[in-house]
Amino acid sequence: MPYQQSQVVHWLSWLAQQLTRHSQTEFFIERMQPDWLSEQKEQRVYERLGVRLPGVLIGIAIGPIVWIAASSINDIGIANSLYYIFLMALIGGLIGGLFSENGSGQRFEREGTNYVLEDLGTPNGTFVNDQRIQRHTLASGDAIRLGDAVFTSRVPVAE
Repeated sequence: MPYQQSQVVHWLSWLAQQLTRHSQTEFFIERMQPDWLSEQKEQRVYERLGVRLPGVLIGIAIGPIVWIAASSINDIGIANSLYYIFLMALIGGLIGGLFSENGSGQRFEREGTNYVLEDLGTPNGTFVNDQRIQRHTLASGDAIRLGDAVFTSRVPVAE
């Protein structure tokens, strides 16, 4: 057995505590959130390795492709082309890292029979019925504004 029984019990207990804390009765990996990590250090590691690093790598991969597609290597020579491809990889990595920054956006959660919308630090804010919110329990008909997009919530009625 690769894990000792005490380790298995420890992590299953932690998982049960997190499920209870987030009003969940079934474990779905896609419902895990960074706030399940208890320490700030763990959350920073997740943000850097799980969010920003993939953004940087995708930017590094896409930058040169954009340059090659938009230019003709024959017009500027192979040496200059390699320079611009490298430059576009750096710029793409920077842009990818900036756009992949975690800690902004919104989160929808179900808490018991309620649905809650939470703003995670967006620069322009999250609005419900034209009021800026940090956390809001949604009701049917609420107008949710995220940037320029407006949505109307349709919350099922609890029976």
